[in-house]
Amino acid sequence: MQVYSDLKIDGCALWISNFDEVTQAPEVLKRLINFAKKLKERKRIPLFNFYGGYFSLLLISKKLLDGVVQGITVAEHREPSTTGGFAIPRYYLPKLHLFTSHEIAGLLSTVSTLKCNCPICSKLGGFEDFTNMSVEDTMTHFMHNRVLEAKEVETKSLKDLVNSLAETYRFMADLQKKSGRKLIYYDHLKSWIDVLEES
Repeated sequence: MQVYSDLKIDGCALWISNFDEVTQAPEVLKRLINFAKKLKERKRIPLFNFYGGYFSLLLISKKLLDGVVQGITVAEHREPSTTGGFAIPRYYLPKLHLFTSHEIAGLLSTVSTLKCNCPICSKLGGFEDFTNMSVEDTMTHFMHNRVLEAKEVETKSLKDLVNSLAETYRFMADLQKKSGRKLIYYDHLKSWIDVLEES
């Protein structure tokens, strides 16, 4: 930490190699929070996350980050040594704050609580429309939702944001119980809630 604290800089950008906020263990997320806290306390300069997702947006609400950058092809995490390539077809589920396959998105689109009403998705009819979405449409859909998430973080309290995560987590647990099978990964919501409430 001393190495970073002694640098004469006006701002700092984090790039944690291939750091996927959805799959990280709570202990690792806590380490990120503690690192950001210590850096902000010592330097009192703007701190940005080069590759981050919704959890990083929540850290803006905690005043630990000043901004989050989305990578090329709207990546939320990236390995520095990775070379360029084509965008992977995937769909962002705004309620769960994660990317999934088009097929899972199509299946979950029948659940009204999880359905997205952005300008792209409101034109889609059902499963086949979701599975045939173009990469451009999925990117536009994601950017629309990321802007909404950023505005939400600006206007709502951290408590309200965490309550929203808890509500979605309970909804998914109930949905899974009723369906009798694991529909999609959503345990990251509980990890985020626990980490944010403990920090």
